[in-house]
Amino acid sequence: DNKDEKLKAARLGFLLSKELMKKYPKRVEGYYYGGMLLGMVGVYKGVQYILNYLPIIKKWTEKAASIDPTYSDGGPYILLCGIYFESPGFPVSIGNIYKAKKYCKLVVKKYPKNCTPYPFLAAISDTLQDHRGALYYLNEGEKKCAPIDNTLEQKVWTEKDLESIKIMKEKLKKGEDLKNFLEDR
Repeated sequence: DNKDEKLKAARLGFLLSKELMKKYPKRVEGYYYGGMLLGMVGVYKGVQYILNYLPIIKKWTEKAASIDPTYSDGGPYILLCGIYFESPGFPVSIGNIYKAKKYCKLVVKKYPKNCTPYPFLAAISDTLQDHRGALYYLNEGEKKCAPIDNTLEQKVWTEKDLESIKIMKEKLKKGEDLKNFLEDR
């Protein structure tokens, strides 16, 4: 089963990340991938699992951002944006839409070609009932998105993000919720 394979790969990556944290505590990679991969395990294991581990995911991602916020073209800030946007708010969890927006805007400022923050900023604006702002970020993403380098990974992510932007524009026209789309993709 594809889900089982992805879960197994995420767990293995998570264990390797923990080793990197121990062996190289001043490097960003272990914390960045540890937070990301523990979050991926949580996606497959369910809401209760992820809520239990969210403080650890947040701690490691903040540590990655404190070591090198520019790693992976603003990756630690993108992860923090996702954590704050997709998590339930207080008292259940740490969700905070305004912190999410802040982190995404930091990435857009430093890496305007990085596509990932634009769908988040559009969904954040839509959630805040700022539909004009949502359309603005989708249009900006469409104009500015480009592979940051010539790797296949960047090309694939850029195509995926541009496709998401296109779908989100259609959903916005129909008055559909953009946050649910981001969570489902």
